[in-house]
Amino acid sequence: MPTGIYKHKSCSKKTKEKISLANTGKKRSFLMKQNISNGRKGKNSGKEHYIKLSKKFKGEGNPFYKKKHSKISRIKMSEWHTGKKKPWVKSPTKGKKLTISHRKHISEKHLQNREKYPNWKGGVYPIHLRIRDSLKYKLWRESVFRINNWSCQNCNKKGYVEIHHKKSFSSILEELKKGEGIENLYEKAMNYVPLWDIENGQCLCEGCHKKTDTYGKNTYNKPCLVTMV
Repeated sequence: MPTGIYKHKSCSKKTKEKISLANTGKKRSFLMKQNISNGRKGKNSGKEHYIKLSKKFKGEGNPFYKKKHSKISRIKMSEWHTGKKKPWVKSPTKGKKLTISHRKHISEKHLQNREKYPNWKGGVYPIHLRIRDSLKYKLWRESVFRINNWSCQNCNKKGYVEIHHKKSFSSILEELKKGEGIENLYEKAMNYVPLWDIENGQCLCEGCHKKTDTYGKNTYNKPCLVTMV
């Protein structure tokens, strides 16, 4: 029997009902599902089809219309979402702190395979963000937190604290640019000693950090001093 004899032919309502009754209670095989998915690839149903579906499942057409989950189901859902019961998550490093050597190995592996990532644009990422995302900067932050005991140095508040550069990060980078040039700036910044000075870092809470002169827009809101001749 030649294939495709019923192509571009629509079945009547009676034949559709007969097909649906014949297929009820039957499970499709893996090959059949694969053939259906391959046949539907690259096809769009169109806006009219999606509008019909949205109208069909709105209000009383929705099978969950005016239905609420029971207390038991809510508890189960909360347990699944909080991560207490997730059988598919079987990470050996879950709840464990990675060593510095392991973290360095991961960062080097990501740098080697960076061209394979879909968001890679050929090194357009700004240098100041690249430095802040590096492992060396993260370790520097952790050491500053540890020395200051994770507390604000102005009001002694503990909890959420931020890192404040006594000498601003941008001014150190400008000094590096003027002194050693722009070429290979990232490699030069990794070996520039003033950038990694732990004494230059300070822990401050969000309120105290916003009061500093070098926080965000405060650097741009300073009054301009004009010398009169």
